[in-house]
Amino acid sequence: MNARLAALALLTVVLTWSAQWHWTQTVDEPQHLWAGQRILQQADFARFDNSKMPVSVLNAAGWLWSQAPGVQGSWFWARAPQVVWLLGTLGLVFVWTRRKYGATPALAAAALVGLDPNLTAHAGLVTTDLPCTFGVLLACLMWSRFLEQPTALRASTAGAAVGFAQLTKFTAVFLGPILAIMTLGWCLIRRSPSPLKHLPTSIFSGLLVLNIGYGFSGTLTPASSIQWKSKTFEVMRTVNVPLPVPKPWIEGVDWVKHDDDAGQGRVYSHGERTHFGRPDHYLKTLPRKLPLPLMVLSVLGLAQIIRRREEPGSTLDELVPPIFLLLWFSLAFNSQVGSRYVLPAIPFLAIWAARLPIRWLTMGVGWTLVSALSWWPWGLSYFNETVLDRSQAWRIVADADLDWGQTDDVAKAWLEEHPNGLVNPDVPAPGPVLLSANRLTGVLGTPARMACYRDHFPPTTHLAGALYPLDVDTSDFKSCFPTVHIRDGSGPYSPGEHLLIARFTGTGVLEVGSEQFSTSVSQEGLLGVVITADTPFSAQWTLPPRSSVYLNGQLIEGRPGNKD
Repeated sequence: MNARLAALALLTVVLTWSAQWHWTQTVDEPQHLWAGQRILQQADFARFDNSKMPVSVLNAAGWLWSQAPGVQGSWFWARAPQVVWLLGTLGLVFVWTRRKYGATPALAAAALVGLDPNLTAHAGLVTTDLPCTFGVLLACLMWSRFLEQPTALRASTAGAAVGFAQLTKFTAVFLGPILAIMTLGWCLIRRSPSPLKHLPTSIFSGLLVLNIGYGFSGTLTPASSIQWKSKTFEVMRTVNVPLPVPKPWIEGVDWVKHDDDAGQGRVYSHGERTHFGRPDHYLKTLPRKLPLPLMVLSVLGLAQIIRRREEPGSTLDELVPPIFLLLWFSLAFNSQVGSRYVLPAIPFLAIWAARLPIRWLTMGVGWTLVSALSWWPWGLSYFNETVLDRSQAWRIVADADLDWGQTDDVAKAWLEEHPNGLVNPDVPAPGPVLLSANRLTGVLGTPARMACYRDHFPPTTHLAGALYPLDVDTSDFKSCFPTVHIRDGSGPYSPGEHLLIARFTGTGVLEVGSEQFSTSVSQEGLLGVVITADTPFSAQWTLPPRSSVYLNGQLIEGRPGNKD
């Protein structure tokens, strides 16, 4: 069994490291790396961003170790430590499952985790999602052991695990209500308050680990001395009580709450970009993003729990954490920009599945491996077999679930092959164009910019799962914009077919030859004209401030479009 577990760990490392070698840095990685460097080199824990955590020092260590005079660090070695969190997670799943169902089901459950393409993808990034997945699972496992045998020692170790989880990501804050529900449920079912008397020990242990992890930075700062941002915490401005937690940590909790209340402004799901998340976001997204075997087997495992009428006290530790996380992020969370937020639920689903016959689990593991390999090395864009045409994945979801900036090298290679092409133009353009999923859907920019492509010329092929090559003739854009034919004219623009587009908010007017076109939009929109000119021609426009005008995708007046 040890040899098979070691082989699984090796396969997990190979899948993770071999894939990340092909990726460019993603959008969030530089800030995580910088946070780790500040802590490692300067012991500076000061909050500069809402979600950067001490756990990133491992990534900074890999980056700094790979530096040389005049040479920057290696992204590969900065990312390399992340796989340790995935190995730790599959190890915890194995330990948890073996003590309940035996070694063979435990190995299968660990394989469902270790080969999960979503987990292996995020185990190759300098982010906090995999450390959090490990931290949440560790805390729940140690708390479960504490409830089984409520002693001071186990209370201390469980509290320490909870404190460690707080160093990984602010998702771990929800361990508070999760473990409270588990504990109260256990006490009611067993009719015993014995765990409650050890709670001070676990709280002290957790606070100690949390403060050590932050180097006691700002510990015991009075609440009234902190510049609170969120409405939830602003009541603390008048409370002159020293807080027994690091100042950067409690500031981070506050900042995350503030930013979530404000909303991302670019939550995209099934053809619609919204400012705030929607309750059905994960309900629609996860069935396409999670491997089919994991979903089917976990549901069947849950059915076994119900059918067998398993004693509730023995299943609270498996049921409460994933159900709470899925409900919270679906119903009470506004920044639904990636399934990565619910990755901590995946190990629990694998534990549910461990109740099933081993032949079913074996088939599920094999299917998961084949499915993951079919997306290699672009597992960050993974969708399961319900998405038969991968060029249509953008219709389901975008952002970190599909396009997180990992394919920049692929875009550069495409541009070398198409020197006259455009990569992510601000507006539609004739000829070869390569659009990222985020630009196509309007996650970056605004939805109006690429509506013409989405509605009339949707992609039929893809590169690296998240890039879409398109090639539309100028005349074909008449499906989206009015046309004008100039037979006799003069002006600075050459004869031929052209696409003239203005991008603005408010009222805009385009004059081409003797024709005039106008429209008013309350949010950023486009006013375009397809021009067929037998002679040189002129064009004028009257637009609000902060507008831009493009000819064949090239900016001729104004400023380039912002990404956000």
